[in-house]
Amino acid sequence: MHNSSPMQCVKNSCNVWIMQRNEWAHGDAFEASGVLLLRLNTATRERTFNQLHYTIHDYSIWLDQDRPGPSMMISHSWDDHGYDGIPLTLQVTKD
Repeated sequence: MHNSSPMQCVKNSCNVWIMQRNEWAHGDAFEASGVLLLRLNTATRERTFNQLHYTIHDYSIWLDQDRPGPSMMISHSWDDHGYDGIPLTLQVTKD
């Protein structure tokens, strides 16, 4: 009999920076066996939030990434910025 624990949701409504694609995303995070699984509701180049919970350095799989609606991402390389996240400030540049 295979004995494994179920994947636990570690953060509902998390904000994510995906370095590989230069995109921001929002969704839910699950962790198990050194893998971060993200159920992402949105991904965009424009940041719409002021807290960051995860920085994704690289992902192995991103299902339905170019289709509208939810998508699933699996990453083995990320930074967890804690349950409350880290504050982000809006940077304004002058010409």
